[in-house]
Amino acid sequence: MNLIVDVGAFRDQEGLKKIDADSSVVISACTNDASKQRGIVLANLSKEKKKASLQLDLSSTTTRGHLLRLTGQNAEVALLPEVSIELAAREVAILGIDSEPNH
Repeated sequence: MNLIVDVGAFRDQEGLKKIDADSSVVISACTNDASKQRGIVLANLSKEKKKASLQLDLSSTTTRGHLLRLTGQNAEVALLPEVSIELAAREVAILGIDSEPNH
């Protein structure tokens, strides 16, 4: 079975106002224009726990997201004014940014 997923285009750190993370933590923004979804991929390349703090450039209506860990954990997180994420050694996580419907 082949699984093809359109993850969109990686945009370096587009949409991030401020990043506070160790140099062993790689952070990249991703946007899927077709589905209007945004996310941030965080990868801890070290053998130790690391913490990353992000300040996102968001619309005033976007205040929440979902942190998806490769271990299967999924947690809702508040994004404003800043979000801090703890990463285990060699962990990769994705911060999905929820978009609010237009009113």
